[in-house]
Amino acid sequence: MIEIVFQYSDGCPNKEKLEDELNIALDEYEGRVNYKKIKVSDDEAAKKFKFRGSPTLLINGDDFEYLPQPRTPTLNCRLYKHGIPKAQAILERLKSFG
Repeated sequence: MIEIVFQYSDGCPNKEKLEDELNIALDEYEGRVNYKKIKVSDDEAAKKFKFRGSPTLLINGDDFEYLPQPRTPTLNCRLYKHGIPKAQAILERLKSFG
């Protein structure tokens, strides 16, 4: 079973966009993934979850862009190097797990 964790905080502009793309991808993997959505609401939670910024997509514990865990996690918004991952890119990653 593939583990997917969607970490987010309120107020970041890309949360809804990534969540929409993720939901499209998850429709094809229904029943084959464990999906957890985690709201990170303060710096304490950011430290607990080793938060890379909102939104963050973890697949089997690895960041979608393979960003390392931050040394000092804080509550912040995240920008993706190549833009928000699209459903097709998420599906390709999921397919790599079988």
